[in-house]
Amino acid sequence: MESKVNDKSDKPDKPIRVLWDVKTPMRDGTLLSSEVYLPYEEGAFPAILQRTPYGNEEIYCVNVGKFFAQHGYAFVFQDVRGRGDSDGIFDEYNEGNDGYDTIEWIAAQPWCNGNVGMRGGSYEGAVQWDAARKNPPYLKAIIPQALVPDLMETIPFSNGIPRLENLQWLFFVSGRSNQCNILTAIDWDHILFHLPLKTMDKKIGKTLSSWQKILEHPNLDEFWKSNRASKEECSQMNIPMLFISGWHDDSLRGTLWAYQKVLENTPKPDQIYLLIGPWNHGGTGAPKQQLRGIDYGPQAVLNMREVHLKWFDYWLKGIKNEVSEWKRTQLFLMGENKWQNFDVALPSIEKGKLELYLNSDGNAQSSKGTGKLQRKAPTQETKDIFTYDPHNPVPDYPVLNLYGEEVDGS
Repeated sequence: MESKVNDKSDKPDKPIRVLWDVKTPMRDGTLLSSEVYLPYEEGAFPAILQRTPYGNEEIYCVNVGKFFAQHGYAFVFQDVRGRGDSDGIFDEYNEGNDGYDTIEWIAAQPWCNGNVGMRGGSYEGAVQWDAARKNPPYLKAIIPQALVPDLMETIPFSNGIPRLENLQWLFFVSGRSNQCNILTAIDWDHILFHLPLKTMDKKIGKTLSSWQKILEHPNLDEFWKSNRASKEECSQMNIPMLFISGWHDDSLRGTLWAYQKVLENTPKPDQIYLLIGPWNHGGTGAPKQQLRGIDYGPQAVLNMREVHLKWFDYWLKGIKNEVSEWKRTQLFLMGENKWQNFDVALPSIEKGKLELYLNSDGNAQSSKGTGKLQRKAPTQETKDIFTYDPHNPVPDYPVLNLYGEEVDGS
């Protein structure tokens, strides 16, 4: 990433207008709630939509809305269906239609000039992808960040293995507001050892229809396939997309899956960009120089709001800026701690061959083990033995979790 994206904005802290709890009707009559941040002066502006399941009243949301309104955008921060002040029942499988309807509504408002973009990370990145699958005519650019485009391979399973820690997230969003006590008041070490999985939610004291639905579909059946982006849908995606993830982000695989899918099918692959830094899940929105004691240097820290602003200025306002000079693929090389940028898409980058060999002294069977990868074939090999105990399972997610923190349990 070019260092100039770190530059501070030259916009003053000027007043804005805010429309609170604005209701948007969906095709089924459900009303979704949004806070709309507008420039102080009257007029029609390009709009940016961010849809969240975490509540749009947080100070972070206010600051983001204020930032973009001060830079000439109508910023719409919406509670998704069934969350916050929005009506209906939370349904992670219906975000595409709600996104489409919201974009149509925004474009018809007197404060919008018909150009709409989307931003946000994690679930907020996934709802962008879901909306883009519906090909809304007024959606002109998106920034899917740390997204989870394939719900089966991201939330409930990983290569077919149940990801039990996501039960925490399902409980966290199980009410209209964030269930923060779920994360601190529950003995999760005790809960996650419970069998059978079907009654694990009841062990906490609440039946979750979302958890039950996951267990009813353990394989890649029509239920999951219908929630995957099809080739036809991706072939209609002709808008600029900036995919952002991190090497320590548990959503990296999902981000790359969506990136590859659209690259293979879009009629405009030259408008698809990829940015991967030395970040964890949260760091894709607020990059830090250090992660788990490793210092990646000041070049690892990007002002993401400024990155987003320049992207939308270029595609929604037609402002000629450094986005026209950005390379399509921008990767942070850990170890060398520098950015390396490429004019071509990731699959077209010249690849080399590197042979690595497994080796250990016989104690490679734990997260603290002595197993290693080495470039030379081992001259001596020691047998490693692992005893499987279903009452002491191995972690069902990587040793570095999605926040880049080391974890021990299931």
